[in-house]
Amino acid sequence: MKKFNFHLSPLLKLRKRQEDVTQKILNEAYASLQQEISLLEKLEREKKEIDEELKKKRAVSSRIDDIIVYLQYLEMLILRISRQEDVLIKERNVVEDKRMDVVKAMRERQIIEKIREKKYAVWKEGVRRMEVSISDEEATMNYNNRKQESLADE
Repeated sequence: MKKFNFHLSPLLKLRKRQEDVTQKILNEAYASLQQEISLLEKLEREKKEIDEELKKKRAVSSRIDDIIVYLQYLEMLILRISRQEDVLIKERNVVEDKRMDVVKAMRERQIIEKIREKKYAVWKEGVRRMEVSISDEEATMNYNNRKQESLADE
């Protein structure tokens, strides 16, 4: 019997490639998210440091000009942190969208793979039946040959 040939093989290959591409896009989106998280953490650390320096300046009775500069810088950091949090929300949404794309691509590939598995099982059962049929036919032929030989000997 001829070997197993799945007629949807090109489609299965396409679905696998699509899944790989969507997985790569998800990885890139996740890497971008990690960068944005790192930037937010950096800004928050910087804000904390400026807060501490400002407290020291106030404790030592520094010049008002220095304190104003720190306060202005602190306000600017708070604004940047707020903007960065918005960016982070958008990035998380992008990652979630890309994750859903990957799940969809996986499901589409799995559907084709299930079809392939079922077709393969049917093909394998056909091969098994053919082998049984051939074996039965050989056994019948051997029996008939032996029967004819025994009749000929009598």
